[in-house]
Amino acid sequence: MTSTATTTSTHAFTPEQCRAIGMVGQIVTYGNRQWILHSVEGTDWYAFDDQGMTTVDCRMTPANWIMDPIAMLIPSGHEIGDGFGVEVYLSKITRGVCLAKF
Repeated sequence: MTSTATTTSTHAFTPEQCRAIGMVGQIVTYGNRQWILHSVEGTDWYAFDDQGMTTVDCRMTPANWIMDPIAMLIPSGHEIGDGFGVEVYLSKITRGVCLAKF
């Protein structure tokens, strides 16, 4: 009988990082449009949507120029790679659909 060992690593995230990671793959509002949040990049971590699964890399080299996490947004109805994505600061994004007209 053979046994396989699994390695577990623990990482501490701030509440802001947890909020950002939790928004990956979700519908968000930016400006007056509905988008899908594809990925978020923080100072030393990166989270992205991979076919419904959120992957987080938390061992990146720190990028001290990132003061506010940066989000990659894809318009609803499109996919990553279509050329319609935009990068914006996460603080400019609202979770969910905004029905207000501007």
